Formats: sequence, structure tokens, C-alpha cells
Amino acid sequence: MRLINDIVKRFGADKVFRCKKELKDKILWAGATSLTDGSLDTRAMPRRFGHPQFHKALVEAVPQNTLRHIAKTSSSIKPA
Repeated sequence: MRLINDIVKRFGADKVFRCKKELKDKILWAGATSLTDGSLDTRAMPRRFGHPQFHKALVEAVPQNTLRHIAKTSSSIKPA
């Protein structure tokens, strides 16, 4: 997850959201699955994903059962 975090930090959420759908979905999936991790540090990393299109893209990229597990945390991710 640290690698994904570094990519988002380096390029910025805007550039990540302009990537091809397949790549963007993989990045969002990695972020979503890290929100279910037991480590507090790992769960904090996806907060860099904040972007106006974040929730729409997340719903498109991540299965409903995972979305239910991360609903509280994902709703706290604010646009950058």
C-alpha cells in the first residue's frame, strides 16, 4: 500500500483520476482493501485519495460487500 500511496502523493489525485479506467480502478481497489487492514497506519494512507470524483469512482471500482465494510472510513475522505 505504501507504493500506491507514494504514487498518489507524487502525481496527485487529479492525475490519478485522469488515468485510464483500468488503472484508476486498480488503484482505488488497492486503497479500498487497505481500509480494511488491521494497521492504523495502513488505513490512514488512502486519505490522500481525496478528490471530487472519489466516491463515484469508488462505487464503480469496488464490490458492494467491500464498500459496506469501508463505508464509515470512505465517507470521511474529503476532496483534496
